[in-house]
Amino acid sequence: MRIEDEIYVSLDQGIRLSLPSLWDQAWINITWLDDSIGVDGEYLSPETDEVQFFSVQDQAFDDLEDLYQIMMKRGDARWNRARYTLRPQGEFSFDVEWDQALADQVDVAH
Repeated sequence: MRIEDEIYVSLDQGIRLSLPSLWDQAWINITWLDDSIGVDGEYLSPETDEVQFFSVQDQAFDDLEDLYQIMMKRGDARWNRARYTLRPQGEFSFDVEWDQALADQVDVAH
C-alpha cells in the first residue's frame, strides 16, 4: 500500500472514531496557511438532518500535513483549502483549491 493510501485509511478511521453511530456524511474542512494547518470536522446527522460538529483527532493534522507534502513533492497543484469527505460505505473524496484571497491575507500578515 502506498503511503498516500495509508493516510486516507488513517483519516477514515479517525473520522469514524469521532462520530456517533449514525451519520450520513462527514467532512473535514482544511485551511493550509504557510506551515500551519487548520481543520474543522462536520457531519450530517440522519436523525436531525442538520450539520453537527465533531472534534478532529490529532493524528489527522499529521496525516494532512504528510499528504500536503506528498502532493507538493509530486508536483500537484498548490492548494490552501481542501475538503476530505467520507460516506459511511467508505467512499471518500479529497477536493483541493487555491484561494487567492486567503493567500493575500497571509501575505499581508507577514
